[in-house]
Amino acid sequence: MFRAAFPLFALIFLSAPAAAKAPKFSPSTGQSALYACADGRAIEVLYSGGDAAVLTIGGSIVEMSRAGSANGERYVGGGWQWWGVGVREGSLSRAAAGGEPAAPGTTCRVR
Repeated sequence: MFRAAFPLFALIFLSAPAAAKAPKFSPSTGQSALYACADGRAIEVLYSGGDAAVLTIGGSIVEMSRAGSANGERYVGGGWQWWGVGVREGSLSRAAAGGEPAAPGTTCRVR
């Protein structure tokens, strides 16, 4: 039964119309992590495995693009900056125009 149903499911899935605005990330290719920040905030970061990340900050979803950095992985978008150092720690801060930090950030560690 599975062999008969799978090709039909694949055909339906592949022929479905694409969304009007395709997301810049693919959750199926990335990984996510939950962080507890020094300021009491809890965030979730979904890494795309490429040039994007999606953060859930206080119930808001923020799409971010990778930005240049000398160390770690830095993402900016939606007025925020996330600077990941490895997979266990990062820094969250508000970002000014152009993606530069507007104020010192808070350290966040994987829960």
